[in-house]
Amino acid sequence: MTTQEIKLVRNSWANVLLNREEAGNIFYKTLFGLSPEIRDLFKSDLKTQNQKLMSSITLIVTKLNKLDNLQQEVHFLAKRHLNYQVKPAYFYAFGEAFITMLATTFKKFNEWTPAMESAWMKVYQLISQAMIEELD
Repeated sequence: MTTQEIKLVRNSWANVLLNREEAGNIFYKTLFGLSPEIRDLFKSDLKTQNQKLMSSITLIVTKLNKLDNLQQEVHFLAKRHLNYQVKPAYFYAFGEAFITMLATTFKKFNEWTPAMESAWMKVYQLISQAMIEELD
């Protein structure tokens, strides 16, 4: 990722955090709509799960310019998800839900641009590829 893309991602993430409950609802509604079987993996209520999701993404966003540290975090994240019985096949639905959440949230602020979509896709690809490698 370029420095400009990292800056774009970091600056835009604040708007998601300001709307975290709504963004989380969009994410989980989309995720479970795409893959209803994934719902069974979530043992806690969705409000708690959303807090975990937002915290994990915030951590990733803050470490984008420190790839060594980020890879270590992703390693630990993947290990936790192994315990939750997450399968590599679930990442397609997760990615769709994640991008849908971002697009819907940012469109409210007229901020969803091709450059922003590209930058966030790079974040997702970076993390999901590392997670899948750890899960395999």
